[in-house]
Amino acid sequence: MAAQEPEITWETLEARLHACDVANAHAGVDGVTLNFGATWRPDESQAGVAVRMLQQIALRPQTAKNLRDLLARLIADAEAASQRRR
Repeated sequence: MAAQEPEITWETLEARLHACDVANAHAGVDGVTLNFGATWRPDESQAGVAVRMLQQIALRPQTAKNLRDLLARLIADAEAASQRRR
């Protein structure tokens, strides 16, 4: 029988919501770093894409694996719900 996950209480006093349209990640010896950003055009004549870094998060390997599993479940659920609506 699997152990029940402890209930998490989130302290959100300093939390901010960001609309991110760019994300990437890289793995290192100590874990995974996630980068979240938003496209930004300070100068419309500039070639390429400028991205404003909004948040960078370092995860331990096990936390990254847990996040991967959670995202896989959420994406599968969202895709299944989308298919049912069609």
